[in-house]
Amino acid sequence: MNDNNPNTEGASVPTPCGARPLSNWAQICSGLCAALALIGACIGVYFAYSQVQTAIQTYEHAIQREKRQAAEDSVAKLYAMDNEIERWYTSTDFYTRDVFRDDDSGKHYKELLAKNDNKSKMVFERACALNGNMFEYYLLVRDNLRSHPQGKEITDAWDYYLKRTCEKSYGFRTYIYLDRDVWTTTLVSEVDRYSKGHAYDKKNEKK
Repeated sequence: MNDNNPNTEGASVPTPCGARPLSNWAQICSGLCAALALIGACIGVYFAYSQVQTAIQTYEHAIQREKRQAAEDSVAKLYAMDNEIERWYTSTDFYTRDVFRDDDSGKHYKELLAKNDNKSKMVFERACALNGNMFEYYLLVRDNLRSHPQGKEITDAWDYYLKRTCEKSYGFRTYIYLDRDVWTTTLVSEVDRYSKGHAYDKKNEKK
């Protein structure tokens, strides 16, 4: 072979079979690095998202615990108020059934007024005030009570308690209506709703 053959001058050296140019390997490595970086970024985003979700769940659980505790506190106070009223009835020998549970027509209430017994009237008005305060408190915390595990049972029972008192007690309806400005709109609205179609004493109603 003539090493001085001009046709071989400047010819490229053949690439061995199976070998790749270095530039191709650099591109492959660069692509792998980019893919690994993308995977790492995705993993980071996933863990960040998981941490955010955990934080949200922890916050929501804390809020639920607070709501439940507030509901339990409200239930305890509500029943304490009711028990205190019952004890007060006992200490004053005040018989409540006639005027609070069986007097839609106002018969017993009017009999009480006809006696001209100021002490009995004061006791009755005090009983109305105590019941009004208790029901007003109940209506203010009613939404909180729904967070209690037995929330629906509790609110259903107390709604009925208020409804029965409004329907059955001519005197209680009258007491609330004659001085409705001192009560919350919520209580007055509920008394209006439950007392619809039931009479009350309008003689001394404010004009």
